Order: sequence, then C-alpha cells, then structure tokens
Amino acid sequence: MRAASSIGGSTAPPTCSGGGYDLDDPGPYGFRGVLKFLQHVPDRGRAEQAFERVGRLLFDRDLVALDPDAEGEVHTPLDFAPNPDSIARRLFDDATIKAHLDHLAASQADDGGWTFNWLAWSSVAASEWRGSLTVDALRTLRANGRL
Repeated sequence: MRAASSIGGSTAPPTCSGGGYDLDDPGPYGFRGVLKFLQHVPDRGRAEQAFERVGRLLFDRDLVALDPDAEGEVHTPLDFAPNPDSIARRLFDDATIKAHLDHLAASQADDGGWTFNWLAWSSVAASEWRGSLTVDALRTLRANGRL
C-alpha cells in the first residue's frame, strides 16, 4: 500500500502531491487525472508547486503533441486543458489552442460524431468510445466558444 500525503485537506497519493515525493510515471492518461486533481485542490500554493513539476514533465516526457495533425495515439493540449480555466491551459500559447480547436471542429465525422486515435478492440467498444468522445468534443468546443 502506498503512503498518502495531504494537500490542503485532500488526501492524495504521492504521485499527485508533489510534496517531497518523486512523481511516478503515470503516463499521459495518469497526468490528465493529476491535472484534474490539481485543478480542484483547496491548498492552491501546494497545488501550484505540484503543477510546476507536472507541467515540465508533460514536455520533458514528450507526452503532448503540439502539432494538431500528429498521427497515432497522441495526446493534444486539449486533452490536458479542455477548458479555458483548466490549470494546464497556461502551458500552451493561444495559437496552439486555436489550432487544436480548429482541428477538433474539423474532425467531426459525417454522422455528427468524433472518433479516437487508438486501436479499436471491437465494434462495440468503438461505438461506446465514439459516444464518449463526441460528448467530450462538444463540451470542449462549447467551453471554448466554438458552439
């Protein structure tokens, strides 16, 4: 069992706390969770300290694709900062966010949905993921004034 630490009254695993622990390598999906956690931590000072480390690691570990046309299973700035008030938004300049929003809007399929950039294990899973990603895309576009 891992030791936990506390940030502003919230108990978090060491990977999230940024206080005296080495950040494990949670991968891009884990970093999305860490950023979401840091967005809501009551102790903003400690959250900002942890964010400094996490933000650097995103780039040091090449976890974010800045090119909107990057192929393969990539993670974009909008995956880490989907809303204008996302803690990670300041990691990206306005031109990068605009380019990714343009790409997201243009990626809508003829059936009105969005698809994913990873291997589909089954047609059922593909259908379920497309529904989830379509809702996410619409939320992101709406939050950024595109709808």
